[in-house]
Amino acid sequence: MATLLDEWQAVLAERFPACEMRRKDIATAFITASAGADQPGELKIDVFVHELDSYGTNAWRLEEGREVGERQRAHGWISITDASDRKLHFEVTCSPQRFGQVVKEWLSPPSEPASELVIAPSSKDIRKTRKTASSNEPRIERDESAQLLQALPNAEHALAQFKEHLALVDLSSIERHWPRDEQGRYLPRVTSVLAAYGPPTRKRQPCLLLTSGAQREMPVWRLRLSNEFLSNQRHRWTDALWMWASGATEPALNSKARQASDLMAQGRVGDACDLYGVHVSRHVRLLADGLPWQKYLHLKASWPEELRLALRQLAPWRFAAGLARIQSYLESANKKPPKPGSWERKLFWLSGQTTQVRYGLGVRLAGDGKPELDIIATASNEHFPEVDWKQSASGE
Repeated sequence: MATLLDEWQAVLAERFPACEMRRKDIATAFITASAGADQPGELKIDVFVHELDSYGTNAWRLEEGREVGERQRAHGWISITDASDRKLHFEVTCSPQRFGQVVKEWLSPPSEPASELVIAPSSKDIRKTRKTASSNEPRIERDESAQLLQALPNAEHALAQFKEHLALVDLSSIERHWPRDEQGRYLPRVTSVLAAYGPPTRKRQPCLLLTSGAQREMPVWRLRLSNEFLSNQRHRWTDALWMWASGATEPALNSKARQASDLMAQGRVGDACDLYGVHVSRHVRLLADGLPWQKYLHLKASWPEELRLALRQLAPWRFAAGLARIQSYLESANKKPPKPGSWERKLFWLSGQTTQVRYGLGVRLAGDGKPELDIIATASNEHFPEVDWKQSASGE
């Protein structure tokens, strides 16, 4: 009866004749590329038998003379190291097809992105689309309870600010700037922070929240105070009064920003970022081309288009100010101020991930103090606010 190593050796013989499998025993094999191949290092296979009734959590090393039962399955534990014995990759699979894919990636040179980052503009500008989900009249339901402010050390000042902010809330500004879906409808069940009060306690502080209703209710918003982690908010409008307040005007773009905006409209994302010194990493460029940014990655089919959608909406002229605010806050909140390059924030997570640490598009201040866009892996809920990286939803 053919073993897992027999099946995988047949894959090598058929598809990768430049590779040689050396078996140490029934459960261990080493694969090396022939002399002159591009890939130095070694691929090791350890065969373990997994108990299917335990969902694969129980396993034993394959042994001579011990048979594999009907509710058991042999798996290869694949470890790849380079010429310096540094571990490059580890995974477990029972699939000959997946084994072949791993070997192919192991032998292949790293992918290279296109020399220029160009993203075809969207055929439909959702910023100029005005659709609603129902015939409901736009309205804001207000809860003006200020009880959360009473515990603040500057409660009287915070209460005065709160009342001032309540008077400024403007429905027409909110309608103009509220994020929309691809059909131009207001996004439901989205929360934006309009203002924050007092010093945070364990990173939480009273915030004035505006939350959109369910899709069938829209356009309806609810306004209230809530204790929140301000840095976790994706829609943070605390420094963008024009998004929600009457009498506030969005700062006009200067000539340089208008030039970058024109480049973005043409899909010349790389040129627009270069104009403002925003470095776009090789990893981002690879994913924008539909390629994995690292070997052995299970790239989901939706990720390239999710990234392209975000890149089409970049506002490179906004990055520096947003990053400077975070750096300034970290310097004031920490006894030892962090250096640029030692922290990063995600713009969004890529979809379909269930692990605690997830991949997403992120930004940091690089060592030279300039913004850098990269694919990051993080478990943090902290966001780089959309208002600091995205073009205005109003289209104005």
